[in-house]
Amino acid sequence: MTIRYATLDDKDMLIKLFNTVFGSEGELLAIEYIDCYLSDDYRKPYFVVKEFDGEIIGAAAYSQELFTTDTWGLSWVAVLEEHCNQGYGSDLVNFCIDEIYKKIENYAFIILGTFPNKTGLYDKNEFQHIFSDEAHGNLMIKKIEKD
Repeated sequence: MTIRYATLDDKDMLIKLFNTVFGSEGELLAIEYIDCYLSDDYRKPYFVVKEFDGEIIGAAAYSQELFTTDTWGLSWVAVLEEHCNQGYGSDLVNFCIDEIYKKIENYAFIILGTFPNKTGLYDKNEFQHIFSDEAHGNLMIKKIEKD
């Protein structure tokens, strides 16, 4: 099992993964974000993938938010259902956190939104709830600091 940055060759597999996990409604948005990652955009998201036997079984993205240098976003965290509950989601989340940590000077806030009642992965990884709504989902945050 490895986690690595996604490449252009992964684009179709990423879109398939996101369609499988999140449904096809978000396909156009996924394509837009992946294309931005593959570009030389100044504030692009970074996609990482988790592989098992040469197959992408999970992915996640992180990005520095436009309004500040100390706020980062975590998004597109997805693991194929048959690989869920084995710690792979946490592996992806922690890989992203470690990469953000390398880029910050002192501290950063990592924010994310979840689907309604889908916070278990982030609760396990010590994100705090800052807003919850059964109809719209949850907003969560985690602060990381340099030693």
